[in-house]
Amino acid sequence: MDTTTTYTPKKLGPGKLTFTIESAATDFTAKCTSVELAGEAPDDSDATFMLDGSDIFDDTVTFGTIGGTIYQEYVLTALEVWTYQNANKIAKFVFQPAGKTGYQVAGQCKIKPVKVGGNPKKANTTDFSFPIVGALPTFSQGA
Repeated sequence: MDTTTTYTPKKLGPGKLTFTIESAATDFTAKCTSVELAGEAPDDSDATFMLDGSDIFDDTVTFGTIGGTIYQEYVLTALEVWTYQNANKIAKFVFQPAGKTGYQVAGQCKIKPVKVGGNPKKANTTDFSFPIVGALPTFSQGA
């Protein structure tokens, strides 16, 4: 009797990636060539333990990164400019890797500026990596 199960790996996309600061959402979706969530659980030594049993982590403790690669546009409304205008601000993010049938990931991150420039006469990209703060991201059904 054959008990193997056939599995077809899912592909990334179409999905979405948005960052929201003070109710203003910025959509990275159409400019991303790759996106990765890399979670990391901090050590208990980084926590302040509260009487009610909860743990509090200060702003310097990170829970991994949300990052990827975006195309540069070289205009004032470009994502690379947005990273400088919002440097060190806390943003809520939603990453949906594979459409509404899959899950979405929500969390908070600290925006960091990206590299700008590259090779002349080429469509240049730049990598972004924003540290996740506050807590590990949560997973829910895609919306």
